[in-house]
Amino acid sequence: MPLFSIIVPVFNVAPYLRECLDSMRNQSFRDWECICIDDGSTDNSVDILDEYVEQDSRFYVVHQVNTGVSAARNVGVAKASGKYIWFVDGDDQVMPNALKVLNTALATLQHPDIVALGWCRFKNNATPVFRDAEHENVKVIGGAVRVIKDRSSVREVFQKYAGSLLCWNALYRRECVARLNFRGYPNGEDVLWGVEALLAAKSIGSVGNVCYGYFQRANSACRRFDERHLVSSLSVAKEIIDQVQRSPWGNWLDDLLLRKVRTVVNSVAYQPVRVLGRRGYEVWMQYAREIYLDRRLLKGGQKKMMEFLLQVRSRFLIWLFCFFPMQAKASLLKNPLVFKLNEWKNQRRVRML
Repeated sequence: MPLFSIIVPVFNVAPYLRECLDSMRNQSFRDWECICIDDGSTDNSVDILDEYVEQDSRFYVVHQVNTGVSAARNVGVAKASGKYIWFVDGDDQVMPNALKVLNTALATLQHPDIVALGWCRFKNNATPVFRDAEHENVKVIGGAVRVIKDRSSVREVFQKYAGSLLCWNALYRRECVARLNFRGYPNGEDVLWGVEALLAAKSIGSVGNVCYGYFQRANSACRRFDERHLVSSLSVAKEIIDQVQRSPWGNWLDDLLLRKVRTVVNSVAYQPVRVLGRRGYEVWMQYAREIYLDRRLLKGGQKKMMEFLLQVRSRFLIWLFCFFPMQAKASLLKNPLVFKLNEWKNQRRVRML
């Protein structure tokens, strides 16, 4: 049984796939398997996958008709045999020596159910970024672990990880997540799965080492703004509430849950609502009622304010109270000085490895 099962869903990512697979094949730590799920690719991805399987027995490929990334990941989990699962998208890369770092981290943290890891986002070609760290040391940076056992620890890990814990920015003990399934949402499915994994875990660790490089393409699913993706974002928020409120943690987390969900409902839905116009507002108001009022997340003055907004159905008031703060934040992030600062921080995190 290998230590790591790396699951790679693949759909028409031929221009990036070799770099992705090479970033795993070139790891100095060798106790791993890579399960690639060809989700009905129509480009050269199929040939590339078959080539790697033929050259290296640690690669394994499943060919299937196109059913979406969620179904592909579910197949990968079912096929995995490793102690820990790591999801890697076919157009992303893992850092040189990442598996060696994570192997050391697991021993240092005493093998928790989840290990959150550092990552970076890049815009174009990742190779220059990763070369900076190829010959650096593999010392674990900032390792910490929290056992989830009481009200204090539950609130601490939920505040820190819920909503930010995704499938690819953490390792997951296979036994902890084997019964979880990714839902077929066009976006946000990894956020929901991360919350469910957190609810199932008894311990969670984290390391500061940048182990994953995330490449967000201009045509990726998370950048599409249409009604289907708006409904998906809001449905995910609603499911997160239901999952948390049904869990043993439910009574302890309503205030934190409201903060987390408000971020999803307002910021994630901001762009589609703006693009879709009146129809976007109508969809948002429908889900806002189900999320904030039907599930009793809002109380007192906040509840009355939301009831008023939904009753008068004023697009201007909804924009002012819900979306204007998001627009102000977006404008700030586009400031050249802030953008340069974020770029510098990103490069610095990579070079810390």
